[in-house]
Amino acid sequence: MKHSGMFCSRGVSLLWVGTVFELVRSLVQGLCGLCYFVTLQAILVYWASSNFISLLQVGFLRIPSVRDFFKIEKTVTHSPDSLPVKPKGFMEGIRECK
Repeated sequence: MKHSGMFCSRGVSLLWVGTVFELVRSLVQGLCGLCYFVTLQAILVYWASSNFISLLQVGFLRIPSVRDFFKIEKTVTHSPDSLPVKPKGFMEGIRECK
């Protein structure tokens, strides 16, 4: 007995295979897009929270009583005249690089 392409050897209709294939393909494409979007959001949240925590830490460690408690030395400020490299203009720096 010869069957057409619409039936398998047991006589079951295979018309739904194309629909299932399209459904699975659209699910995969949708999940890939969702993963991309969620990854971008996760990077943004990590970047923002890391920078915010760093700013809080710097602000906290600039309090003089906190610096005294943790025995952190005071910041040293150098006068520009005592530095070995003198500030130059942009064009002077370019000419020096050649």
